[in-house]
Amino acid sequence: GLRNAAGFGARLAPGSLASLFGSGLVEGLSLPPRGTAGTLGGLSVAVGGRVAPLLFALPFQANLQLPYELPPGAHVVEVTSSYGTARFEVSLDEAAPGIFVIGAAQAAVLNQDGSLNTTLNPARRNTVLQVFVAGLGAVAPSLATGVPAPNSPLSHAVAGVTATLDGRPATVTFAGVAPGFLGLGQVNVLAPASFATFRQ
Repeated sequence: GLRNAAGFGARLAPGSLASLFGSGLVEGLSLPPRGTAGTLGGLSVAVGGRVAPLLFALPFQANLQLPYELPPGAHVVEVTSSYGTARFEVSLDEAAPGIFVIGAAQAAVLNQDGSLNTTLNPARRNTVLQVFVAGLGAVAPSLATGVPAPNSPLSHAVAGVTATLDGRPATVTFAGVAPGFLGLGQVNVLAPASFATFRQ
């Protein structure tokens, strides 16, 4: 099936990164020569009749970007490989946020200095955390499917984004597509002043 690439949740949104799981997708590892490709190792994926850009493909998994042009609702996914064609249906929400993780449970979060946030390297109060997500949905200014976000202007999530740290409301200073990346959401969160340190 098709899952949110961040955390592998079932909810999906237009423009976000998704992971396709199956069998016989390709032989070995297939990578595009640059950025993304519509076909990798004989594999192509269409969602709602629109070709989804592929980031990589393995025999049992392929990562792709869901087209921004798709409206929320039900869409048919057509997966074609050298072994045949499979079809199934998915439902897209306006937004379906998921947080990327490293390993089993470590969230993909950077401290303000760019270092990885861990229990041994916590954020300090009044500093900004960069949380990497998928599923923010539509952005403004809009982006074309398969095109990385520019450094300027920044593309902000249209849907409102809120955050909590340890159950407490935290200020979101930016929510949108990470500059230079394809479909990768970035949410900047200010660690509250009441926190001596923030540990995940």
